[in-house]
Amino acid sequence: MAQKISKWKKFKRFLKRNMTPTWAKHFSYQVFAFLTSVAMIVGVADYAVTKSYAERKLTLMDDFTITAHTGAYDTEMNTIDSVKAAIKNKAKVIELDIRQRPDKTVVMSHDLVVTNNDATELEEALKLIKDVPDMKINFDIKETRVLNSLHALLVDYNLIDRSFLTGIEVINVKAVKESNCANMDYYLNYTPSKFKAFSDHYRQKIIKLLEDTGAIGINCNYKFAGGQLSNLLHKKGYKLSVWTVDSQRNAKKMLVIKPDNITTKNIIITFCDNYTLDDSENKGRQGLRNIGTFNGYYITNGKAIKIKCIKEARNTQTKYQDLQGNEIQVNDGNTWINICPTDAEVIIEGSETQGSTANNL
Repeated sequence: MAQKISKWKKFKRFLKRNMTPTWAKHFSYQVFAFLTSVAMIVGVADYAVTKSYAERKLTLMDDFTITAHTGAYDTEMNTIDSVKAAIKNKAKVIELDIRQRPDKTVVMSHDLVVTNNDATELEEALKLIKDVPDMKINFDIKETRVLNSLHALLVDYNLIDRSFLTGIEVINVKAVKESNCANMDYYLNYTPSKFKAFSDHYRQKIIKLLEDTGAIGINCNYKFAGGQLSNLLHKKGYKLSVWTVDSQRNAKKMLVIKPDNITTKNIIITFCDNYTLDDSENKGRQGLRNIGTFNGYYITNGKAIKIKCIKEARNTQTKYQDLQGNEIQVNDGNTWINICPTDAEVIIEGSETQGSTANNL
C-alpha cells in the first residue's frame, strides 16, 4: 500500500524539481515588485489621510485641557516637595499616585510598597492641600484596596468635592462600587475599538458600561480613539481623555476628533493669527500669519514656561527662546508643536499658566 504524502512534502518536491536559478530570480523579482507596490499604496494612503487632517478647521471642546505627563515642577514624583511646588506655582490640579502600606497607611507611590517605611504618607500632602481652596486632586489609583482608607482621609480633610479618581480599569469597577468611593467622579480606563464604534450595538455597549459604572468618561491610549467614539461620548454627556500623544502628526489627528484632554510629554504652543483662505471649493482651509515673533509656552516634566517663537521668513526655521532670549533646550522624546489662534484659551492642568491666554503672557 502506497504511503500517503502530505501536501507540504509535495510542495518541497515541486520546489526541488523546478527551483532553477532562472525561475528563482524571476520569482524574487515578482515578490519585490509586489512588496514595493503595497508600500507605495500604503504611503499614498497615509499621505492622503495626513493631508486631509492638516486641511481641517479645528474646533476644541470648551473645557479642553492639556495635561503634562510625569513629574511636577522638576521635583521628584509623589513627594512633599512636589506638592509644595504645585501649591507655590498655583496649580489647579495635582496628580498623586496612591498605594497602601502593609499596615494600611495610605501613601503616595507609583511603585509597589512592600514595607511600612516605604513612600510618603498621603496625609502629609492633604494637610497642605486643604488650605488651597482652588486646587483639585487627581488620585491615580494603583491598587483598589486603598479606596476605603483614602475616602476616610478625604472626609477628615473635607476634600471629597475637590477630588476625582483615575487609573480605574473595568476589572476594578466592582471594587470601586463596593467601596466608600462609589460616589466620587472617575475616568474609566478602557480600550475601545475604532472599527466597532460604527456599530450601533457596540456604541450602546459603551454607553451602558459608563451608565453602569457611573464613570464620567473614558481614558484611553490615543491609538484607540476616533471621531465616532468622541462624538458618541459628547452626545451622551461623557468625556474623552487620551494619552500619550508625542508627535505633531498624531496630535493633529487627536485635535480633529475633539477630546476633552490630551496627555503628552513635550509640548510647544504658539499663538498667531489665522484666516480663511480664498478657496473656490469653500472648504474652510486656514492660513497662518506666522512670520514674526509670537508668544507661546514650552511644557515638559509638569512645568510650563513662557517663551517667544521667532520665524524671520517663510523658508527659515522657527526659533524658540525663553523670555531672556536663550534658546530652550527640549528634553528627550517627541515634541508636539501646536499653533493656536491668538484669542484661544489654552488650559494647562497642573501648571502656573492655568487658564492663561495669549493676551495674558
